[in-house]
Amino acid sequence: MPEGALLNWGSYDIDNFGDLLFPFLVEHHLRAHYARIIHVSPTGMRSIWPDARQSCTVADALASTPIAGLIVGGGNLITWTTSSSINYNENAEFSRVVHPSFSWIPFVLLAKYGIPYAYNHVGVAKPIPPEKERLVKTLLEPASYLSCRDYTGKDRLRGAGVTSRIVVGPDSAIDIAHVFPPDALHEHYHNEAREKYGIPRRAAIVVMHVKERYLKDQLDEVVRMIGVLRARGLHPVLVPFGMCHRDDDILRDPRLQGSSATWILRPDLLLDLLSLLAVAKFYIGSSLHGAIAALSYGNAVAIVADEQSSRLCKFSGFLAQVDLARCLYSVWRDACDHLVSNGMATFGALHSSKVKELSGRRDTWKDIHRSLVSGRHLRRDLALDRSLEASAKHHYGI
Repeated sequence: MPEGALLNWGSYDIDNFGDLLFPFLVEHHLRAHYARIIHVSPTGMRSIWPDARQSCTVADALASTPIAGLIVGGGNLITWTTSSSINYNENAEFSRVVHPSFSWIPFVLLAKYGIPYAYNHVGVAKPIPPEKERLVKTLLEPASYLSCRDYTGKDRLRGAGVTSRIVVGPDSAIDIAHVFPPDALHEHYHNEAREKYGIPRRAAIVVMHVKERYLKDQLDEVVRMIGVLRARGLHPVLVPFGMCHRDDDILRDPRLQGSSATWILRPDLLLDLLSLLAVAKFYIGSSLHGAIAALSYGNAVAIVADEQSSRLCKFSGFLAQVDLARCLYSVWRDACDHLVSNGMATFGALHSSKVKELSGRRDTWKDIHRSLVSGRHLRRDLALDRSLEASAKHHYGI
C-alpha cells in the first residue's frame, strides 16, 4: 500500500518546455509507490501552459501531508549561476539564490525533517566554482541516489570532492514517448494542432528552434536554412521552447516572418509542442529537450550550439551517449553548409541497437524508489549551516 507523498523538486514554475516534462515522467514511473506526488518549485506559480502540471511551494507541501521522500526532477539543477528566467529575475536577490537552492533545499529538508532525497539524472550546468566545491560535497553526498545525465557532470562533481556513487545515463526525457504515446500525439496534431497554427495540410514538417544565446548574429543563416529545407520538400515550423528566456522575441524578427515557414509565437499547450516533435521527421535547433523528445519519437535531429563560448557541455554530453556526436554544429552557418553539401545526412536518429539498449537499460526509477525507502530508515546527523538555514527560512519559509 503506497504511503506518504513524494516531493518532486524542480523549476516547474517557469515557461520552459524541457523542465515541464519532468513532472509527467516522475508521475509515470513512480506514482504507484506513493499516495501522492507533489510537484514543488521555487515560487509555486503556474506555467502559461494550462496542461502543465501545477506545482506548489516547499512550505505549502510540508504543511499538507507526511513526506516520504524527495526527487530532484531533472535538468541543469546543480549550478551557482544567476537565473536569467523572466519568471525569477524580477527580484534580483532571488534570481541569485534560486539556482543554488535546487542543490541545498534537499539537504535542508533532510537535515531538518529527515526527508531522504535522490537526484534524477541532473545536469551540472557549468564548472563548479572552487569556493563552492566544499559546499557541493556537503550537499550531495548525503543523497540516497545520485545520478548525472552526462560524464562531464560526474567529472565536475568528482572534482568538487564528491565520493558517493554516481550513476551516469541519458537525460530521462528520452523516455517521454512512453508517457505520451506517438499514436495519440499524431492524432492530436492532425485533429487540432495543425489547423490551429495554420500548418499546410499534408506538409512534411521540420521543427526549428532558435535561441539568442547561440544565434551569433546569424539570423540570415537561419532564413537561408529555411530556404534550403523548403527546397528539399520540408515545411519549417519555428517554435519557442524557452518562453522564459524570451525565445519568442526572435521569431518576431521581420526577416523570419517574411520567410516561407510557420512560426508559433505562443504555443497554446505543451501537448501541441510534443505533437509537433512526434510528427516531424526532423528537428534542428538549440533546445536540448526539443532534440531529446524528437529522438524519443524516432525522428532525426541536428543541434546548433556553441559550447565553447557558453561553457555548457550538455549537448555534446548527451549526443555522445547516443552515438550522435556528429550532429552538433557550433553555428547556423556550419549546419546550413552541411545541409547544402550532404543533404539530410546532416541529421541523425537513434540507431536500432541504441534504441534496444536504452529500452533494456537498468530501471533507474526502481533504483531511485528503493534508495528513498532505504534512506527513510537511515539515521542522519547533519550539521545545518546557519547561513543555509537562514536562507531557507527567508526565501522559502521552511
